Amino acid sequence: MAQARIGVIGIGTFGINHLRCFRQMGYAGEAQLVAAADVNEELLAERGQEFEFTPYSDYKEMLANEQLDGITVVTPDPYHRAIVIDVANAGVHILCEKPLDVTVAGCQEMIDAAAANDVLLQVDFHKRYDEYHIAMKQKIEAGDLGDIEYGYSHMEDRIEVPRDWRTASRSPATGSPAGPSTARPAGSWGSTSTTSRASSWRLTASARGPPATRASSRAWAWTPGTRSPPRSSSTTARR
Repeated sequence: MAQARIGVIGIGTFGINHLRCFRQMGYAGEAQLVAAADVNEELLAERGQEFEFTPYSDYKEMLANEQLDGITVVTPDPYHRAIVIDVANAGVHILCEKPLDVTVAGCQEMIDAAAANDVLLQVDFHKRYDEYHIAMKQKIEAGDLGDIEYGYSHMEDRIEVPRDWRTASRSPATGSPAGPSTARPAGSWGSTSTTSRASSWRLTASARGPPATRASSRAWAWTPGTRSPPRSSSTTARR
């Protein structure tokens, strides 16, 4: 089967994880990282030394030049809407980082654009595909932990999108001169500050079983060249 051709928009702090994932999927013959776009050209050059992709400082140029099956959007939240709508209008499937948009109205515009163009718009709730979360769910459903009396989940994830936007020469979403409301922060679309990252689970049960076993799943699984939405290969990841 032909590999899905993938482009990434926004390759900063979290965008690099998308690059890593699609490179790994390339090793498995499931996807090909074809191109990446970011307004930070220095970052594009830096990432290009580590990953193989065609770089673009304008994602619209990437859409015009590359025959892509899917695109992931990993920019700061306020820029998701315009980019997703452009990608949908180009007839390309979309995986967008959460939140989908900063307004409910914006989310609906994106959903409508995807529906009108018969493409998939998926929000990256990646913890649903985390092997440890999947294994925990399987253990609970199998009764291996007994009757759960109390559950507590905590995650500290300080990957922050800046609230204060600095004036830039142009808007990354439109290419037009940027005002205070459209300016991007210094760095890149995906360059946000990471201070700490940790997660923990706590369960109180009437009986405890052996440690959770490892499980695996993948999200992007569709036949390149078709217009049918991707299908998740794991049914246990959904809740």
